[in-house]
Amino acid sequence: MQDEKYFFTDLEKNAAVSSLLDFYIKARESTNFPTNKKCFDEDVNVYICHLLFAFAMPNYNYITEQYISLVPDEVRMLVDMAEDNYFQYFIYKVNGDNLLLRLGLFDDLKHGVIKKGHKIVTDKVDYRELAKYYYQQAARCNRKIHKRKTALSEVLLKLVHHFDHYAKALKHVRRDYYFFYDCFEDEEFSKFSSEVKDYEKGMSLKAKQDLFLDLYSQWLRKKTQTLKKQLSKLCLELRGLDPTFSFKIDD
Repeated sequence: MQDEKYFFTDLEKNAAVSSLLDFYIKARESTNFPTNKKCFDEDVNVYICHLLFAFAMPNYNYITEQYISLVPDEVRMLVDMAEDNYFQYFIYKVNGDNLLLRLGLFDDLKHGVIKKGHKIVTDKVDYRELAKYYYQQAARCNRKIHKRKTALSEVLLKLVHHFDHYAKALKHVRRDYYFFYDCFEDEEFSKFSSEVKDYEKGMSLKAKQDLFLDLYSQWLRKKTQTLKKQLSKLCLELRGLDPTFSFKIDD
């Protein structure tokens, strides 16, 4: 939680991010949903601002596009294939984020219409309710990862409860966001991208470290081949995030 607060403080010190926050706060006021009207939600403003930045980053889109789908069954299949709570959380979160931006900032989703390649497939999909479901599940997974409520899980639940209001305010940010994006200097953008990348890497490392402790505790009690395989895979992932990490599984 302290790390998240530190990250938020850094964002506010950045002039560019402060501009985005200003745009969004004014948009909320113009839609009769000012900050903190329903609950304390300044943290949601920062989350959405962070998302707007992330969406403009090629790395973000490259990482997330393979996990995003407008077809609920495809998202469900990706979640079922995920091997731990962290990846389930990630899949639910990025799909919730995608729908928030599509329904709000871009406003390019029509109820019950899904585009697959050059084909248009009609289906009875309520994207607003689907986005709320994804955020709710992401919050649940986040709590399971950390074994407690976190600042991030609380933000996700606020998005669930007041999703329509946040999305509506995003529509009013559209013109300012595109103007901001066009005027944003490459040097500042690269600096911010690097900061976010480091932050996301740190969050991922912390989540995997927590998962490692859980799996290792189970391994000490049961020592099944399934747990050994999961530990081995997780150790490789941890070494990828932290080259100093070293662990050997003894039978």
